[in-house]
Amino acid sequence: MKLILTQPFRGFYRRLDGKLGTYQVWHKEMVCTKGVSENLCFSLYAKMGLLSKDDMQQPHSIFLCPEIEFDVHLPPKVAD
Repeated sequence: MKLILTQPFRGFYRRLDGKLGTYQVWHKEMVCTKGVSENLCFSLYAKMGLLSKDDMQQPHSIFLCPEIEFDVHLPPKVAD
């Protein structure tokens, strides 16, 4: 799962002119360690009705990593 969750990526979005745009985000490989939660609460998720407080106490996984620099390749470009 680490590879899927932390892999640099190329993203797509719909531009205001209706064309498909693209951008890239890159970073060095993340060195992650497994975390354990004691009490989680993300008020935005609760306010939006996405997760209950009980749901938040049972996360699928928690990964921790040291600070890492992300490179966002701009400007966005029109997709080929």
